Amino acid sequence: MAIFESVIFQRMRKSVGNITTYEAGGKQVLRQNPLQRKDKKSEPQLKHRDRMRTLKKICGYAIALSTVGFCTTSRKTAWNRFVQANLMREGVGRGLAEPADWLDLRFAGGPLHAPLMTAEVDWEQRTVTFRWERQADRPNCLGDDRLFGIVVDIDKREVMLEELGRRGESGEATFPFVQEGDGRHWVAYGFAQNAGGTRASDSVSLALWEKE
Repeated sequence: MAIFESVIFQRMRKSVGNITTYEAGGKQVLRQNPLQRKDKKSEPQLKHRDRMRTLKKICGYAIALSTVGFCTTSRKTAWNRFVQANLMREGVGRGLAEPADWLDLRFAGGPLHAPLMTAEVDWEQRTVTFRWERQADRPNCLGDDRLFGIVVDIDKREVMLEELGRRGESGEATFPFVQEGDGRHWVAYGFAQNAGGTRASDSVSLALWEKE
């Protein structure tokens, strides 16, 4: 830092290059800014960045169902919980190169017991049918828990979230879904949420379909 008097620089302010000049106490001050260095990223850092990029692409179109699955109204909180649940999964590390990698993803997470569910697609009717079995009451598993089904079009990056019924009784529910266009790979998940919407179960993979 230098303090000086100069007719040339007396009206000069702010920064030029890595030099900043300003007036303090009636005197002109000249200060050199610290050099900014960009360190080369290590291989683990680059891998971590690739994983985050993969998750960001998924959560970008699935954030609405993630707020339900992770029991929050905050998209930022949903994103953080989604990352925590999926960051170190093997498929994420490969950039979800295989459709089967999607079976390892979680779109919900929490302490509740996972539901007993199945899913079946009818290509001709363009419907998906979820079926679930009644589960007896016990800690983190109550009859009034709400059950949800998710269907993801992997290729078109579209999602469907439907509330199905309650855990306290067996049942099934059929919903229409769009399966025209380029989408060929579909995956279904299910999860439970307590009646108050404050806790959920981990999502469970139900089925992976490939359209001929």
